[in-house]
Amino acid sequence: DNDRDEGNVPTHRYISYAQNVGRVNNQVVSFEAMIQYALFYNRTLVIPWPRHTNHVMGFECGFWDFERLREIIDIILEHELPERLQNYREEDAVPKQCRFIKLVGKGIPSAANTDCEMIYLYEGDMGIFQFQDGPHDVLKYMIPAKYIRDAVQSFLIDTFGTLTYRVGVHRRAMDEGGKDPKTGEKHVCRWESHGIHGDNRFAWLRSDIRKTAGDDDDMYDRIIAVYHHSCAMDFDDLQNILIFHQQSPINVEHGESFFVAHDHQEPWVINAMRAKGAVTQPDGRKKEKGSSVEWSRADECNRVHRTQCKRYGHCTTPGVLRMKEEILWDMWALYHAEFLVGTWMSTLTRTICHWKGFEDSLYTGNQCFLKWKWKDTVSGKKNDWFTLEGLNRTALFD
Repeated sequence: DNDRDEGNVPTHRYISYAQNVGRVNNQVVSFEAMIQYALFYNRTLVIPWPRHTNHVMGFECGFWDFERLREIIDIILEHELPERLQNYREEDAVPKQCRFIKLVGKGIPSAANTDCEMIYLYEGDMGIFQFQDGPHDVLKYMIPAKYIRDAVQSFLIDTFGTLTYRVGVHRRAMDEGGKDPKTGEKHVCRWESHGIHGDNRFAWLRSDIRKTAGDDDDMYDRIIAVYHHSCAMDFDDLQNILIFHQQSPINVEHGESFFVAHDHQEPWVINAMRAKGAVTQPDGRKKEKGSSVEWSRADECNRVHRTQCKRYGHCTTPGVLRMKEEILWDMWALYHAEFLVGTWMSTLTRTICHWKGFEDSLYTGNQCFLKWKWKDTVSGKKNDWFTLEGLNRTALFD
């Protein structure tokens, strides 16, 4: 009755995890790691039901293309587990030798992988985690459902005439209500502790830029400034980013359009971009043509969600579900940009880079795979991908 063979080895093996409390693309980073774990250890990935509002991803009701995901791993939803495994998150429900911290990587012993029916990755619900040396290029199997992709396709073809278009912008303000105690800066991604100037996580980037600039302090300062302005960007910042990456700036005189996905902060900046040719996702609140009121399945999803949500401790609303659909819509629209102008430190930008793939985004995005890009720059393998000629110096140092 325990689904084990004559040697007491489980015939079906599962792996699950404690979700973090980050927003959509923080969830995606951890989910990517779980795809890697399931693939590496040849286990069925158990997708948890939401236990927090940020866990709501529409996994249980069709926001994601599970047919695509099942091309590389087996998956089930948590409620589909055998009854004896339903309490796997409780400390005494899974043997100690079958519980591991989320960063275990390749460290699960082969005996445990053979003998454990359920492996549970734990250690708090706060932080995102990665499987750094796990199988690569798996995120391309985690894409939005076809109905969302179809809605994006209709919009892009109606707007640009083709599915692909030249410039896509992820504009995130990161105004979380606080200020940098040193500078008074309100945008978190420009704080000394989080931005290019002082964040210890990016000491390697400052070092590579210094190696590239040598004794030319002005060159160093200008490159740093381009990255500093890659969050909470305005139109002038966008133009500088394009020029720096040897892309033609937006041709306002000829009425060139470009796409902007944004976080609904600082609407005056978005409106100023619209005046220069920006187009954004149609507004469902205004019932605009092509908006989510035409394609959303949030109500249908909510009915499915309600069948199990109380059991797992969090029930959401159709409004939250529709918001998550709209985020996926924006992401898939950015995927089709020929050049991606992403936001500093953004996991959403990271997801688009990984969807596009290493080769297709390394030099066609300002934030994609930066370590590899700058490694090639410092080594001289490829150091002609950027230019300082033509940059708007006033905008760089405002």
